[in-house]
Amino acid sequence: MSASTVVTLSGWLAIVAGIGFLVYGSVLRDREAERAEFDLWKQERRERLERMP
Repeated sequence: MSASTVVTLSGWLAIVAGIGFLVYGSVLRDREAERAEFDLWKQERRERLERMP
């Protein structure tokens, strides 16, 4: 392979890896937000059940 081919492939690999990193970070943020929302829902439900006679 010529040097320009290696550089081109390396560049595309870097771009794809960067996009993958951004997508993975976005998924993690979404999961953390969903988990926090679920934890809040559980806490509110527990408090409501404790207040019931």
